[in-house]
Parts: sequence; structure tokens; C-alpha cells
Amino acid sequence: PGLLGLVPPTPVHFFPPPGMLPAPPRERFPELKLKVELPKYAGAEPWEDYIPRLENAFTTARVPEDNRVQFMWQALEGKAAAFFGKCLKNKKRKNETKKRKRKLRQSLKKRKNKLQRLRKFRLLVRKKKKTAMLLKQRHQFK
Repeated sequence: PGLLGLVPPTPVHFFPPPGMLPAPPRERFPELKLKVELPKYAGAEPWEDYIPRLENAFTTARVPEDNRVQFMWQALEGKAAAFFGKCLKNKKRKNETKKRKRKLRQSLKKRKNKLQRLRKFRLLVRKKKKTAMLLKQRHQFK
């Protein structure tokens, strides 16, 4: 009871807890995607002028940075598409040759280790044979 035995009125403003706030439209409807047409590039204009326009389109469409290269391929035309296609093939070839070289090095290391172990074993066998022969010779002269 408040002043004069009256109950104070309930507050008019109600603020929901943080978990109950409505989600932004993009989170409420993830299936709705913003379609943005990427600017085309054929190689006629300098690429320094093209990159900012492409980045603006990506930020507008909210494309994650991991996926931007894949979408960029769709915007390339003519000589530019052919050039970047060659670059991608060369990169794949380099990666494949690196993998092959790495495997070859590993197999050579294994062979080298096996050869070293075999040589050590042969040396031990020779030493044992020599010591056995020396023991026999000493035993004969006694």
C-alpha cells in the first residue's frame, strides 16, 4: 500500500527481455535472399575500376568473403574468363606437383632409412662373424 492506502498503478512501459526481441527480417526469413546482378567484366576496362564496383555488389548482397571468388567467376566474360581459367588450371597443377613431390620425398626418406638400417645390420653381422672367427682361431691355438 502506498500513500493513503492506495496501490500504485502498474508501469505502462513494458520492455521484453533480450531473448524475446523480434529477430531482424533476414534472420526471421532466411529463405529470402537478396538478388543483386554482378557487374560484368570482359577485360576492356582497367580492373582497378572494376574491383570496387564488384565489392559494392558483394556487400549489398551480403555475400560472405569465402564465397566471393566463386561468384566472381559468373561476372567474367570473354578474355578475362579465359585468362582466369588458365590461372586456376595452373594453380591446380602446381598444387598437384607439390603433393607429388612431397610423396616422393617421403618415400625416398623411407627407402633411405631402410637402406641405413640394412647397412647397420650387415655391419653388425660382419662384426659378429669376425669375432666368431677370432674366437675359433684363439681356441685352436690353445
